[in-house]
Amino acid sequence: MISPTWLDQDTEECHSIVSHWVSMRAIESNPSGLDEIHRDICSRFVELGFTVHLDENTSAPHRPLICAIRESNPDGPWLGFWGHYDVEPAVEADWSTSPWHLEEVDSRWVGRGVGDNLVPLAQRLILFGKMDPKVNLVYYLQGEEEIGSPFAESQYGSIKVPPVELW
Repeated sequence: MISPTWLDQDTEECHSIVSHWVSMRAIESNPSGLDEIHRDICSRFVELGFTVHLDENTSAPHRPLICAIRESNPDGPWLGFWGHYDVEPAVEADWSTSPWHLEEVDSRWVGRGVGDNLVPLAQRLILFGKMDPKVNLVYYLQGEEEIGSPFAESQYGSIKVPPVELW
């Protein structure tokens, strides 16, 4: 596998994606934010050639489990990823900037969910667009990690997983 090179334009793209996601307020008390972010993430996976399946929770349809699969090579290895797209609520008085607006402070990005888990997710999506097509990818994401994953935990035993060689 050829190692993708991260470019300045990738940083700019990452900043744009994360800025958009931070502004969505993807927290449990804001179902429309969770709905908006999961739809945005799904469309990004589709643009990258993934097949996306949603495992919907009928009592919380705004935060489904997302399964994105890109089988590029039937004989190639599988890489697997797990993650989440929800973020913790924010007490705005505890922030020196708005938690719902991505800011750069002392050469660091600041906003709710930046480190857990929005920047890593955006970076992976950008890198997936650069990866060797001989590698198959599967990515499972949930929108309730910050509240303890009740629906996800109930579903994990029934998820059909490709033969992932490296998680």
